[in-house]
Amino acid sequence: MPWIRQVQIAEATGPLDAVQVVAYFNYITRVADGLGVEPEDFIERWGV
Repeated sequence: MPWIRQVQIAEATGPLDAVQVVAYFNYITRVADGLGVEPEDFIERWGV
């Protein structure tokens, strides 16, 4: 993964940490969406 070396993420745990953070935010977003949680007023909708 040459792009990881360019941004200086540690090869041992960096990619795993990054994947876990992204997966967590994906999960939480889906849970909030499933529960019908509305975004805060200061958050702009995009991609719709």
